[in-house]
Amino acid sequence: MRKSYERTYVFLVAILLIPLSLFASRDFEPVFKPDVNIVKLTESIKIDGKLDDHQWALAPQITQFHERHPRELAEPEVTTRAMLAYDEDNLYIAFICDDDPAEIRATMCQRDHFFGDDNVCVLIDTYSDASRAYEFFVNPYGIQMDRLWSSVAGEDPGFDLIWESAAEITDSGYQVEIAI
Repeated sequence: MRKSYERTYVFLVAILLIPLSLFASRDFEPVFKPDVNIVKLTESIKIDGKLDDHQWALAPQITQFHERHPRELAEPEVTTRAMLAYDEDNLYIAFICDDDPAEIRATMCQRDHFFGDDNVCVLIDTYSDASRAYEFFVNPYGIQMDRLWSSVAGEDPGFDLIWESAAEITDSGYQVEIAI
């Protein structure tokens, strides 16, 4: 079994989220377009990495993932599930990443400094035009990394947004909660 770090660049491909490698022009057509339902909530979700908030039960699980790196569009060797929801203030995203806990690579470090760790990533292309995307990464300890990506300049690591994340390593892998 390959190590879980192969999931490092498995991106949530939903709503306005598209793998950046598939962007060819302003008239891009993504190779992979999953059907996703996003649930509107009447209450906020507590971001603590536990996924035990009753609101998550309302969100269907997304399981249609493909690897980005190292094997472009390959079926992942480990299972990842995600859930999406929103309320008046936030977009909520949860990930359940199945893996042998002994294989999880995670560093307790400063924000924006967990290179080489397992992580989940959300890319938001707000105009769906492949010219700019907001990148949100979280490692298994809940450490954040964010970037602004543009088709002209690439990634801007100095870009910092205010958002919430929490994660927890479990007996079967790790799970992450995000509020943007």
